[in-house]
Amino acid sequence: VKNYPIDARRVSMAGFSDGAMMTLRYACAQPGKIAAAAAVSGVMLKTLVSVCGSPAFATPMLLINGNADTVVKYSPSKYAISLSVPDSAKHWARINGCPAAPKTSLLPDLSASDGTRVQLDAWLGCATGNTVELYTVQNGGHTWPGSPYNLNYQGKTSQDIDGTRTVWEFVKRFTR
Repeated sequence: VKNYPIDARRVSMAGFSDGAMMTLRYACAQPGKIAAAAAVSGVMLKTLVSVCGSPAFATPMLLINGNADTVVKYSPSKYAISLSVPDSAKHWARINGCPAAPKTSLLPDLSASDGTRVQLDAWLGCATGNTVELYTVQNGGHTWPGSPYNLNYQGKTSQDIDGTRTVWEFVKRFTR
């Protein structure tokens, strides 16, 4: 912001895998610095819950995760160091003062051959004016949806949504 002509009120952050975890941590530690955040194939660490209980500036949050991800488990064991993906989304919904129950919808199956479907859980009408969205890629792996690179060892890559476009369409709606 100091060195380039950018609008500081529109800075957002997104990341994949470890970058997603970094994004979630930054949104907890510096919520006033970003307008919105998106985490793809990442979850909240349990140690962040107390640090990130109710930030002064609630951050709109988008999560995209495959429920067959073998790297970042959708529902880790109770001994894991991270929350489940749904609990991560619910944590951000609480921070943003959202209703307890999300609006759930199954998105169109645009690519029947990829073996995935996408469910959207959207927490709307939050007290902060923000939203929290969780895209669950059913049968999806540790991949970026819409990517042309289908690394089978990472699991299935959904073509039902374009992860890049989904992130952009989410973050561009918010200013700080």
